Amino acid sequence: MVGNQDFLPGKGPESTGIQEIENPEGELHLRFYVPSGKEFALPAIGIREVISQSPEAMTAIPNVSPLLLGTLNLRGRVLW
Repeated sequence: MVGNQDFLPGKGPESTGIQEIENPEGELHLRFYVPSGKEFALPAIGIREVISQSPEAMTAIPNVSPLLLGTLNLRGRVLW
């Protein structure tokens, strides 16, 4: 979880704009918010696409960790 308020400063969960950096220094991260309002960041290396899906679009998997919402068929590929 991102605790540093100076990390890629923006307007919080309501901010939808892209923040451009002329000369990025260090590692780039994708910052996002979950419905509870908590802020998270993942290293941007290897990210190809960001999608938004409702939980109803996910197919539940029995007997797995509650951290795994389920699977999703995206353009013929199964994601989990």
